[in-house]
Amino acid sequence: MQIGELIEKNIDDWQTKTVDQVWAELNEDSHLFVDPDWWSLLGLAKIIGPEKVKPFTEYLDSVGFGWVAIQAAGKGVPIGDLEINTMLRMLGNPDGIKIADAGRRMVGLLELHKLNPPKELVANVLSGMQLGAKQRAKKIAKANQYNLDIIAIDNWDGSPETEPK
Repeated sequence: MQIGELIEKNIDDWQTKTVDQVWAELNEDSHLFVDPDWWSLLGLAKIIGPEKVKPFTEYLDSVGFGWVAIQAAGKGVPIGDLEINTMLRMLGNPDGIKIADAGRRMVGLLELHKLNPPKELVANVLSGMQLGAKQRAKKIAKANQYNLDIIAIDNWDGSPETEPK
């Protein structure tokens, strides 16, 4: 999805908002991200660091969740799954929480749609969109006035007193 489309579909009254207001709405953590992937030990290492994987899997085994480490060594673990994610959080282990956050968290619209534009780009896009909206409104107003003028001319009886202006 492009930035303009994202703004138009998700931000009410974008036509009248400032860049700062639109930027804030695009980055407000108000949308649930749920990772659909199954994470292997290699993937978990990308989240918590390779040096922490072994201590974390040992910790899981010590608290009766060794099966999670076994699953991660095989097909992987669905860290976005609500039950798995909740279990990781309830362990109270900082690495477990870090993994849970990678799998399920509140994010802004930009992150949700995997976009990372600079604010200047958003400003340029918004400026162009707002100008386009103003131009369309003026064209519609002029077209409506033109149509009313044509109707008045068509209905004119030719008398100088009733001549349309």
